[in-house]
Amino acid sequence: MPIKTHTDGFSLIEVLIAMIIFASGILGIAALQLQGVNQLANSDDLSTAVVGAADLADRMRTNLQGTRNQAYSIEFGQTASACTGCTADKKIAADDLIAVQNQLQQRLTSSALKIATEGNGLYRIHITWKEKTRQGLLEREHIFDFLPEV
Repeated sequence: MPIKTHTDGFSLIEVLIAMIIFASGILGIAALQLQGVNQLANSDDLSTAVVGAADLADRMRTNLQGTRNQAYSIEFGQTASACTGCTADKKIAADDLIAVQNQLQQRLTSSALKIATEGNGLYRIHITWKEKTRQGLLEREHIFDFLPEV
């Protein structure tokens, strides 16, 4: 009787190697998915900062008298407060700053706002916030320069 030298099917080692390759591929896809979700959250934060800066710029263009009177100047760490007994343009500016600061604080982690005059009528809106990364919180910023009067 002849000895059978050819077998059909796969050996256990071949199956285990295929499973390891398949599992590493699935883990790679899961890691990419997680990174995509994190980047989506970070892009949402940047969008919030861009929209906040554009909103504030529009408010400053609408209230040109308040802009000319430096009513929109604010430093990092400073909280806008209601203006009682002020002129109409300063009251509008205070209300605008409160609204934008509240909007940023609700949507961004540790947000801060600064508005400064850069000269020649140029204004700089500077927004900072903290973004979650694998290493912890990373400080990000968006700077928006504009001319309220063209």
